[in-house]
Amino acid sequence: MTSSPSLPRALTFADERAEPALLAAPEDLVRRYVELTRKRREIEDQLAYLRAELELTASAALTREAPRGRFRAGDASVIARLQPSCVFDKALIARELQKAGRLADVATITGPGLARFLAGEPVLAARLGEHVRYRNSVVLMATQD
Repeated sequence: MTSSPSLPRALTFADERAEPALLAAPEDLVRRYVELTRKRREIEDQLAYLRAELELTASAALTREAPRGRFRAGDASVIARLQPSCVFDKALIARELQKAGRLADVATITGPGLARFLAGEPVLAARLGEHVRYRNSVVLMATQD
C-alpha cells in the first residue's frame, strides 16, 4: 500500500511587524487606486448621513396602516418601508432557542429574521418577551424612473 501524499504545510509568514517589502507597480495605478479609495470613503460617509436623515423622516411618517411610502425628486425616487425588527442579546436568545429545540429554524439570527420568526411562534415569543425589544426599522431603496 502506498502512502498518501502529505498535506501542504500551513503557510508561515515572516514577522508581520517587519517593514513590508516594496512591490513594483506603475505609479499612476497606485495613485489612482488611493484617490478612488479616498473618494469612495467620502461618498460612503455622505450616503450614511443621507440614509439616516431619510430613515428618520420615513419612520416619523410611516405607520402600520401605511407601512410603505416614496420620496420623489423629479425622475428619481426613494422607496421606504417599515420592517418589523427587534433588538436582543444574540448569545442569550441563541441559548433559549437551542433549549426550545428551535435553533435550526433560525440559524442566522438577525433582528428582522427573529421578529418574523417570533410572529409565527406566539408561545416562544411570550417566553422570550422580556429579552426581546420589538421595533420597526426603515428599509430604503433608490430608483430612477
